[in-house]
Amino acid sequence: MIADYTGNYQEPLYQKAMKKFYAKYVFGANAVKANLDSIMATVNKDIYAYMWGPSEFMVTGTLKGSDGAEILKEIIVPTLFTAGEFDEILPDIV
Repeated sequence: MIADYTGNYQEPLYQKAMKKFYAKYVFGANAVKANLDSIMATVNKDIYAYMWGPSEFMVTGTLKGSDGAEILKEIIVPTLFTAGEFDEILPDIV
């Protein structure tokens, strides 16, 4: 079963699929384990789940339906947007 339908995000098959997805599309082939451990140790999973939801692939949190595009024109100071080669969003989209 797919966890997004069952709500069981701890299901071993779902966790295995997530790890493969992150390894290929998020962390990259040259990820350093110590860096990944450090990142995961500092992530606030409660805030992430509240704002995004329990799954990377389905927004169910408070950000669901949020679109800040209209207020971007209100930014009146120089602003730098950054994105890297292995970010989940590609630089040309940013």
